[in-house]
Formats: sequence, structure tokens, C-alpha cells
Amino acid sequence: MTFSGFQIQAIFTLSNAMRVADGELQDVEAVPMAIFSSLFGLKPSDVETFLSNPMDPQAAVAIVGAMNYEQKKQVKDLLVEIMDADDIRHPNEVKLLNLLSAICNLPS
Repeated sequence: MTFSGFQIQAIFTLSNAMRVADGELQDVEAVPMAIFSSLFGLKPSDVETFLSNPMDPQAAVAIVGAMNYEQKKQVKDLLVEIMDADDIRHPNEVKLLNLLSAICNLPS
């Protein structure tokens, strides 16, 4: 499976939103993003570029919403891994996952 540069930027934008949804930015929540990055051959400098240039959230939602089923499944899996990384499912993280699932039509 492949993702375009715009799709990866959208994924990182939504992933960052999940990382901060609980009000804390923890290093452990970056691990799933690092694994995702390595699966697609991204170098640390690529990741830094995506993270330092976040996409408009509405554009990110539109791009993820237009992805195919398998891509959406991968996005949802990543968001769940970030949410669970600190072993605490904060209510705001659950709300964000539910919202993104609904508006991006992510698989159950």
C-alpha cells in the first residue's frame, strides 16, 4: 500500500491532533507514528518536515475521507495505537476518534 505526500501529511496532521487530545504531549505517543513512518520508508527528516508543516485540519479530514478502505483502516489503526500508547484512553481521545471515524468514514 502506498500513500501520496498529501495523504501522509494529512495522516500526520490527524495523528498530532490525537497526540494532544488528552492535553499532554508524551513521547510514548510518538512511537506509533515512528513505526508508521518506517513502514513507508520515511526518514526522520521527512517526518520532521511533515510535523513542522501541519495541514489545515479540514483539508486533512477531506483527504483521509477520500482514501480507499485499506488506507482508512491503516489510519484508524494508527490513531488507536496513539490513543492507547500511554495505556490511558482519555475521554477527549475517544471523542476525537469517534468524530474522525464519523466524518472520514473510517472502518469500525
